[in-house]
Amino acid sequence: MMIYLTILILFGIHIVKVHIKALDQEDGNTTNELYSSEQEGIKPPESINEADLKFLYSNSDLGNGKRIPIASGNESSILDYWIQDLPLKVTTHGWLSSDKNNSGVFAINAAYVDVGGFNVISVDWSSIANDPKYPVPAVLTKAVGVAIANFLDRLVDVTGIDSSDIHLIGHSLGAHVVGSCGYHFKSGKIGRITGLDPAAPGYETITVHLPHLNKKDAQFVDIIHTSGGTIGFFKSIGHVDFFPNSGSAPQPGCYSLFKLLDFSIYRYLLCTKHQRIFSYCFPTKLLTEKSLNH
Repeated sequence: MMIYLTILILFGIHIVKVHIKALDQEDGNTTNELYSSEQEGIKPPESINEADLKFLYSNSDLGNGKRIPIASGNESSILDYWIQDLPLKVTTHGWLSSDKNNSGVFAINAAYVDVGGFNVISVDWSSIANDPKYPVPAVLTKAVGVAIANFLDRLVDVTGIDSSDIHLIGHSLGAHVVGSCGYHFKSGKIGRITGLDPAAPGYETITVHLPHLNKKDAQFVDIIHTSGGTIGFFKSIGHVDFFPNSGSAPQPGCYSLFKLLDFSIYRYLLCTKHQRIFSYCFPTKLLTEKSLNH
């Protein structure tokens, strides 16, 4: 049954793929020409405006109850809170998600803040990611990554942090966002990128030639696969790839499809095995300074 649900999403991508133009690979292009001008009647997605993204900063001094908004273009405001000589963790979400709570990928932020010893930034691109038409945020992951790279380049200028001390973490489509960020980052080479169940539709399955996270995007790229063969990547794309329980669905402890037949197909796909990644990535009992400081 799961395979049929996956096919529905992949079919939707197949319908629009004939309208998608190969992404412009030139560095720094945030307008991202996504659709061929030769196609009649097709309205392209809006170009990326960095103001559409939210950057929220936290650290152990502030605690988990307070996150400081840092406006794009006003990165110097972070200096009122920034802790010098500490590494930076940057996390971002995937499709149909946001930073409205500390669940999912943002639970990792809370763990880093609790442990201490890190500057932490969460990136909310939900104004784009919450489009239920999956191909739209999928083709815009490059542009979102470019915008984040521009933000981080300016952050390096104001804080002096070394690029090797920057660790990007992205879930699902967010994994390809941070891959794009690493590729377009100009202030050196990002130290580490972690891809949590990178999204497959449009990249590995029924590909429309979208650029995906790979080991060229940072000094070290590690990937955790938990829904390979359905909505997550199954092939190895990092320096190190982990495949808990063979890396495929269903993962132990995930909900039964038959209990969720009346639930949104999109929410189902995101709330079961695709979210299982977080229990493998940072289980609470393993949240120690030693395990997180790498």
